[in-house]
Amino acid sequence: MCVSVNRTANFDLYDEARIGGERRVSLTRGKILNMKSPIHRAFVIPVFALALLSQVVMASIAHATPASGSSAWVDNDAARVRLISQQTSIDGSSVTLGVQIQLSQGWKTYWRNPGDSGIPPNFNWTGSKNLEHAKVLWPAPRRYDLSGEMTFAYKDEVIFPVEITVKDPAKPLQISLDLFYGICEEMCVPAHAKMSLTLGPSQKAEPSLFKAAIERAVARVPKAAQTMGLSVQVLPMPQPVQRVAKDKPDVRYIELRIIGKAANAISQIVLEETAGTYFYHPMRIGGEGEMNCFQIAYEVARPKGHKELPVRLTAWGEDGIAIYADLVLP
Repeated sequence: MCVSVNRTANFDLYDEARIGGERRVSLTRGKILNMKSPIHRAFVIPVFALALLSQVVMASIAHATPASGSSAWVDNDAARVRLISQQTSIDGSSVTLGVQIQLSQGWKTYWRNPGDSGIPPNFNWTGSKNLEHAKVLWPAPRRYDLSGEMTFAYKDEVIFPVEITVKDPAKPLQISLDLFYGICEEMCVPAHAKMSLTLGPSQKAEPSLFKAAIERAVARVPKAAQTMGLSVQVLPMPQPVQRVAKDKPDVRYIELRIIGKAANAISQIVLEETAGTYFYHPMRIGGEGEMNCFQIAYEVARPKGHKELPVRLTAWGEDGIAIYADLVLP
């Protein structure tokens, strides 16, 4: 049973726009939207980045130092970045690397969904050799509120773990990374860094100095809800607790329930999909015992005849819990 409270939770999605003072999120990845301006609707983050290329701090290519399991640092004014590895060589078909970003005091860099503003990182592995596949993992970020804007970002330092699949374990693995990312204090500045790391083959790989740091980052990556003893329910909400300011006939409301012992440790929620749905700022409407409840308002932009909306929920709390679940909204 959910009890109404006057405390709001988090919104999320690929992007957010303000519509008549109401926050909405665009789920078309990369868009920076201002619904009051048709011109702004056409803007996407890549275009925004191109417009700011004059501000990009280009760093020289860093040369790998395989013995230590890391590349050299690449400096970008208020940040520096390098590749690190859990081990100093490869002895099988997989290895976990990390993209480590350290930031100057007061600066931050962004999650895959930056929120109201910001630039998500883009990882380009072109030029790598003996690389079959690279999967970037996303540690749960923190929420920051500044001047009425909400962003999801990391301060001080973040390590993005990267699960690497090797084509031939008997040959050296040569990783080349071309990274485009944003660093922000009061304003955002695009940054660009190129780096490389080579790990040779061996019979038994030795752990590097970075093994524990990468493992801590992996532990912060959201896990499937059921593996954390949690379940997620989606219920229709004919009578919302609070309607959005610019309520329209096509605005839909659902109640999202997170159930389990750790449910009330969740404070931030994100819903993501790619068909152009707009999610308003979620509102926590209470919960008791092992239940945490949120009201979600959204507008659907999809072809007629599609009755269900698949979404990815990501949720986390400040005590380290982080989960995801694949849902279907009505």
